[in-house]
Amino acid sequence: MRPETELEKFDFVDALRGLAILGVICIHVYVVAPYHGFGEWLILKGNRGVQLFYLLSAFTLFYSMRERKDEKHPLGNYFIRRFFRIAPLFYITILYYLWQDGLGPRYWLGDTSGISISNIISTFTFANGFNPYWINSIVPGGWSIAVEMGFYILLPLMYRFIRTIKGSIVWILLSYLFMKILLYILLKHPQINDTVLWKEFLFLYLPSQLPVFATGILFFEVWQKRSTISKMQALLCYPIFILILLAAYFLHGAAIGEHILFGFAFFFLALGLSLHSVLIMVNPVTKYIGKISFSLYLVHPASIWFVQKSGFLNDWNFVPKFFIVLSVSIIIASATYFLIEKPGIYIGKKLVKMREGNNSLTQA
Repeated sequence: MRPETELEKFDFVDALRGLAILGVICIHVYVVAPYHGFGEWLILKGNRGVQLFYLLSAFTLFYSMRERKDEKHPLGNYFIRRFFRIAPLFYITILYYLWQDGLGPRYWLGDTSGISISNIISTFTFANGFNPYWINSIVPGGWSIAVEMGFYILLPLMYRFIRTIKGSIVWILLSYLFMKILLYILLKHPQINDTVLWKEFLFLYLPSQLPVFATGILFFEVWQKRSTISKMQALLCYPIFILILLAAYFLHGAAIGEHILFGFAFFFLALGLSLHSVLIMVNPVTKYIGKISFSLYLVHPASIWFVQKSGFLNDWNFVPKFFIVLSVSIIIASATYFLIEKPGIYIGKKLVKMREGNNSLTQA
């Protein structure tokens, strides 16, 4: 998933997006082809790639806001860019998955009989993130798009008040406190009868993910001071990243919340790569996968569906099935990136330039 501003000079951002989507694809392939052996825990935590996307989203958007502070209409331009970066491909995938999966009952609908017109409209307007039955019932993984859009709405307000490392740390603490208080209240007073689905919703929805976005803002503020960070301090980021992952493994998230721990781990990984690149992580392959990661995020469930539907791969184990799904997904995602994503971005750029008059922008 790559619903952010084009930041081509930040190779580490593209590479991390590539690693994030590889993790997401891993866990979804694991569901249809379980793997038991060395590295299974990391595969099972592939879904934490979404939190890496969130951290990078906050970083890139804060960077973009700083770079474009002299625009005539910064707020309107910001929302135009966000909409045309997300909506064109997302809308097409809504229609596709309605065809693939139909309108009948499914897990995320709980005890409701099927997809309703209200559900479809809420997904098109990105409002599905407020309803436990709608948040993830049409587009597989669509919950994260709704959460992203919610963050986009809040970001201009955050940007106005968070301008320092201290401010971003305060925001992490406040958002974490808000998450915990709201979680306590809503667990006591569930709004639906399905308690399992309700608990899953309380993990997926925006308030639960705000501390991770806030960690991305902290990453941006620390990165702004990168000239004061020594090479030794940069290299220390990697062992700290590993130590936090070990903590997540042994503590099972504990009271802090596993996704919060992973957010902190990704903070150090991203900071380390931004200061001292590692070839095994930042290379042409991971960078290209990162460029098309938004398309990959949306189309890879369809690739898994078609691979399963074909039948001849049903007896294959995790590794070959993963690479087949990845290969098919990359082919489809490359097409959607160049045929849908990039034209959508271009339309957003043109609209922004029209609003700005003759002041053409270097980034849009």
